[in-house]
Amino acid sequence: MIVTPIGTAAFWLVAAALAALIAVQVIFWTRTQPANSFWLQRTELSRSATHFFQTGQGRAPRDWTAARDQWERSHLYRALVATLGLFLLTVAVALGG
Repeated sequence: MIVTPIGTAAFWLVAAALAALIAVQVIFWTRTQPANSFWLQRTELSRSATHFFQTGQGRAPRDWTAARDQWERSHLYRALVATLGLFLLTVAVALGG
């Protein structure tokens, strides 16, 4: 993005790809991570693993079916957004950006 001329189509495609990458992270930390934390509630973890899985516990589902559904949907959304980002970046490169 730094070397792409500002205001060109390639610049905006790269910017949209970056936004998609950020969206993938937002989906992970708000939807996937709480579901991951749910599965590990009764598992003994190392100190570093405990720290990692306690991050983003905000909206963990209450039962296992809700956790499973949230986990599956979050991975679907992340895959779709990541694919969109890759497509946008590929088009930007193809345009000579």
